[in-house]
Amino acid sequence: MKIQIIPIRIGDINTNEIIIENSQKIKIAFLTYCGIITKFEVPDSNGNFENIIKHQKDNLYDKNSFDYANIIMIKSDKSSLLDKKEYIFMDDMEVFSKSNISEYEFETFREKDLIRVSLKSTTLHSNGFNINKIIKYSLDEENNFLIDYEIESEKSISLNIFNNLSFNIRPEDEEGILNHRLLIPSKFFYQISSKEAKIRKLSVENTPFDFSYLRSIKDGVKSHYGRIHKNEVYNTLFELENMDIEPTVSIYHENSKRLLNITTNNTHIFVNANNISNNEFINIRFYDFILNDKWMRLEFPVITPDNKYHKFINYNFKIM
Repeated sequence: MKIQIIPIRIGDINTNEIIIENSQKIKIAFLTYCGIITKFEVPDSNGNFENIIKHQKDNLYDKNSFDYANIIMIKSDKSSLLDKKEYIFMDDMEVFSKSNISEYEFETFREKDLIRVSLKSTTLHSNGFNINKIIKYSLDEENNFLIDYEIESEKSISLNIFNNLSFNIRPEDEEGILNHRLLIPSKFFYQISSKEAKIRKLSVENTPFDFSYLRSIKDGVKSHYGRIHKNEVYNTLFELENMDIEPTVSIYHENSKRLLNITTNNTHIFVNANNISNNEFINIRFYDFILNDKWMRLEFPVITPDNKYHKFINYNFKIM
């Protein structure tokens, strides 16, 4: 197990890039600025290593770009999706606060089979109380890349932890993202209509959104059912099944034999599959939403001073 800490300067910001690596040479790289993840390097069936994180902008290190950050969104009011447009892209940029964007202090922890880096920051809310944020990144010898979040607030507040990563696990494939297969343990997806000011919770059965098995996105991505966009951009929000164990989402590419299993304790997953030339990726974001049955709103959870918020997302990589 290896760890590198490289001081770098991005614009007028001094930060560090931290690279953690296991004995199988799988690498995770991230910045202490915003916790931005820059690399997830893994082998294919031929032993060729690639970065399967797909960056959606040419300039990753643009200090004004939060596309890849594990941003913790903080709002003093109840957040709802009703203000969003019909074919929602979950564009949370509108509710980012500059106070959430920060350089984290960090500590490293090493064991024989594990490396962990803990990023810590405190945000002073505009109403004068503190919110403590901790993000822990871990990599072990079983190829588990774990992101663990803990949030404490001195007063009750709505929040969302904005975990946002885009993947292309076979970047050189001529057919691009369409050859990827997805498995999403979900029976329901959401159709959001700003015209009618309501959210519909619909069954995935007999729709392009049924990913109850490892299924190619090739058919659904060109459809115009529900909330699939034009220009071959597939886009929707799923409710993850309530199971005794945490749900696992899978991304697989048959030619490279790369399999990424993603386990979380969150309740919802947003998926966006973009097959536009030179910008191909599967974007995945996990959320904790609460459905308000009376108003048919999806709201962010509220944390209280006596209730620490915890969220985890574990990315396990395998060759199949």
